[in-house]
Amino acid sequence: MAFVVHVGAIQRLLPAMFAMRVECRCTVMCKAGIAVMMFEHCASLIAGRAALLYKERGRALVLALKHSDRHDIVRPAGLWLARAAKGILREDVLIAPVPLHWTRMVRRRYNQSSLIGQAMAREVGAPFSGDLLVRSKAQHRWMVNLGKKGLLNYEFIVVNPKRAELIKGRAILLVDDVITSGATLAACAETCLKSQASEVCVVTLARVAK
Repeated sequence: MAFVVHVGAIQRLLPAMFAMRVECRCTVMCKAGIAVMMFEHCASLIAGRAALLYKERGRALVLALKHSDRHDIVRPAGLWLARAAKGILREDVLIAPVPLHWTRMVRRRYNQSSLIGQAMAREVGAPFSGDLLVRSKAQHRWMVNLGKKGLLNYEFIVVNPKRAELIKGRAILLVDDVITSGATLAACAETCLKSQASEVCVVTLARVAK
């Protein structure tokens, strides 16, 4: 059984239900055309949503935004994220992107997660902090592979000292372009909770099919 996802002009098919393994167990279900992520054994992540499937047109959109300076995608992506996140938005929410290391920022010139997160924040009328979290070490491919296996301690995600007071007692909504294993998002969430966030949820533009 499959559901048709209507996201602007995009129509993609999602499986009714499937599961994928991350550091914490994550079950993904399709509800009303939105990928709903439930984190069953992870104290740091409450729930998550994804607007698109990272496949075909969805994958092409994400890669164009990330590597081809297609900033014209940012505004519609913000609309799609706002739609996807309706069920997990809180009144006191603070929206923040998954950070890039400064070396990657220099090469790419922008953080695509920050761009779409800011666009989403405008759509829902919520505050946004583009530098709430900082990646203190560059992430290499071998680190990604270890993270997928749950063998890496992601202590290189830290709170920006200048923004620490924004987190205390608030719900944080993390934004990323793609979720694969969920390891980096879990690390960001854990960092927020250690800084006294009340809860952490995530929304991504796309999720990788497993």
